[in-house]
Amino acid sequence: MKLKQTVTRAMTKYLIVAASCLSFSFAWALPVPAPVPAGEYEYNIIAAENLQTKDHRVIFASTAAGKKELQQLQDKGYLCRSLPRNFYDCSQSTMVDDSAWIQRRLTAAYSQCLIQFFEPSGSPELISAGDSLQTWSLSQEVSVCGKKYSSYRIVLGPGINKVFVGEPAEITLNINLNSSAQQILWEPVLMQHDLSRFQFYRHFVRLPLNLKTRSQN
Repeated sequence: MKLKQTVTRAMTKYLIVAASCLSFSFAWALPVPAPVPAGEYEYNIIAAENLQTKDHRVIFASTAAGKKELQQLQDKGYLCRSLPRNFYDCSQSTMVDDSAWIQRRLTAAYSQCLIQFFEPSGSPELISAGDSLQTWSLSQEVSVCGKKYSSYRIVLGPGINKVFVGEPAEITLNINLNSSAQQILWEPVLMQHDLSRFQFYRHFVRLPLNLKTRSQN
């Protein structure tokens, strides 16, 4: 019996080590991500696409009227999370045509803004590797509307190639792998507060970047 237990423990340890080695070798066998081509990129505001809009209602639930409104929103399918001082943020996806507001907001904020990627100063370094996703760090200076960053992270996976600039991420770029030419998409979240004091929209937008000037280096 003791011999059988010893053999079983030895086989278990062997399988764990073998699985770990296989996972590690598999991670390193995946392609190393390519850096974003150096150059100046401008926002293609006309081609902006609203992927989703969420309607947010802020409810003060300390009164009878507030409690009633909170229950009514929950009955309509709103997801409500508690905030300090008995406030609640209730949100739900909504279908609205705010394309004109989105165009005005993007034009005012980003029509004169450029994103510039400089030449990489190092090779990509693997930070973490899971079953389906890898995270890499790349030393490549980026300037976003004049604000500079020394590096960025790349997340790779099946059909996924995302660039995260800033820590925590301030800018998220999606590299379209299904395009015949490399397409870079920015995915900002725009806040629309001009509805009422206790209601606002969050617009999840996809905005293509056009290569304006390619680096000559």
